[in-house]
Amino acid sequence: MSPSLWWNNSQAALGYADSLEHLSHPFRLFISDGELELQIAPATRRMVADLDSLKPASLSNEYREYRGASHVVTLLVSVIDGVQ
Repeated sequence: MSPSLWWNNSQAALGYADSLEHLSHPFRLFISDGELELQIAPATRRMVADLDSLKPASLSNEYREYRGASHVVTLLVSVIDGVQ
């Protein structure tokens, strides 16, 4: 998750999850974090939990945590996994 989404007590991440509830077209979202991203992981998991509880009809989302990965490593593998 981009650090910008966890600033300000994760308010942007929470608002983002809510905004996806009313999509007008199909949308695929790949969400990931690294095990070593200690500040980012809680906000990421909270956003994933919000999406799972909302279950937007037009949204297909997947979450993956990369064991032993830092932010730099996560970016690289997320791009590859996200486009598959």
